[in-house]
Amino acid sequence: MTNRFLLILFGFIILSSCKKDEIKDTILPECECFIETATDTYTYPIRPGSEEWESFTSSEQMVEVTQVPNTILENMSTIGVYETCVENPLGLDLHLVDSPQRFYDYLVSTFNSWQELISRKDLSSTLIDRYSMMCPDCEGNNYSSWSGKGGDVQYSLVSIELILTQDVVLNNISKSQCDNLGKLIMNNYEYNNSINQSNFFKLFPVWIASRVMLKYDYPDYVKLEAENEQISIFNQTGMLLQKVGSDYDADKMFKDIMEKFESFLDSE
Repeated sequence: MTNRFLLILFGFIILSSCKKDEIKDTILPECECFIETATDTYTYPIRPGSEEWESFTSSEQMVEVTQVPNTILENMSTIGVYETCVENPLGLDLHLVDSPQRFYDYLVSTFNSWQELISRKDLSSTLIDRYSMMCPDCEGNNYSSWSGKGGDVQYSLVSIELILTQDVVLNNISKSQCDNLGKLIMNNYEYNNSINQSNFFKLFPVWIASRVMLKYDYPDYVKLEAENEQISIFNQTGMLLQKVGSDYDADKMFKDIMEKFESFLDSE
């Protein structure tokens, strides 16, 4: 495999008017562990473990067989395209990334299914609707993930949260969609804290919150982001960096961002 692909492959396995008193339950009542999924999700014919897959000698061969025929792709539902993207076999061994944003950019630049996904006009509404149905504590589920359907719920959540951070989604959401997304972000952030989740899974709801506040030019947060280099880098890349000798760690940064986000939600 090329060095570039190895770096990616072993790098990731990877609003405005919601009031604080509306977020009472750890799990929103409309979420469920088993949801109706798309009937037109693409089934990749060649997968890891098969004889043909094991015969590949380069990452280019693997990328080639995980492209979806355009004649199929263009007729798929948006949720079908989303599930097809997330269930790409090349995501199977991904665990951590140095930069989630760079990983997203890699996916969009490499796979035609991702290019099709971000071209859909109903992308924002489709993903927010799906996100609202996903429960963070469902050990048994049928959500799409890098290993297919029904894997670790946290990986299913970060797969959709990675896309929800992007301008292609945030620049095309209505006020009511912002309200709903704000509730979901706070819900999942509070749940992650309640179970002492790892920072990798914690960061995605916080990252969405950061980008939402900057999208709406929320003055208190714009000022904080401009004065704090670690927050600025986090907003741009999704990376958690701590300066040498500094005690300003990820937990403190998350707390600062989400306190501003609560104020942002209450300000509208």
